[in-house]
Amino acid sequence: PAGTDARLLAAELALVHDAPPDELYHFLGRELYGPRGACAFALLALGASRQGWRNADVFLERAVAMARARPEQGIDLVWLLTRWAAWPDQAWELSQSARALWPSSSRLAWARAVLLARSGELGQAAMEAVYALSRRPYNPRYRTLFDQVSRLLRATPD
Repeated sequence: PAGTDARLLAAELALVHDAPPDELYHFLGRELYGPRGACAFALLALGASRQGWRNADVFLERAVAMARARPEQGIDLVWLLTRWAAWPDQAWELSQSARALWPSSSRLAWARAVLLARSGELGQAAMEAVYALSRRPYNPRYRTLFDQVSRLLRATPD
């Protein structure tokens, strides 16, 4: 596939079908040190982790290091890790750094809301979901998240 986004999407689709990391590398090799390198390394980490390879942490460490060195890649990495429900501690840590740089990002607010909801912090998750929805009121993903968190909050006894 041509283009960075197409190669990353092809790698994600291959990952859905349990492709081994060497097949993922076929899609990601050209992207590892490009403008979306953190996501490329994270996808390799996901592939290695799903196959039980020990070097998954090495790929993840490289992804996190790239996101720290190039903060503009941080939100994309947080978004990716959140969508795949992988390494929530690293995703949360990166989201804290990204929040300081991009406080008005709706994508980051959505990812933080998901991370908070998964950890049981429903009140804070609702606040992040409301913020994401306030920035993009017609986004169905943000609306669905807000509805789900609200439902969980109503069902939770005080």
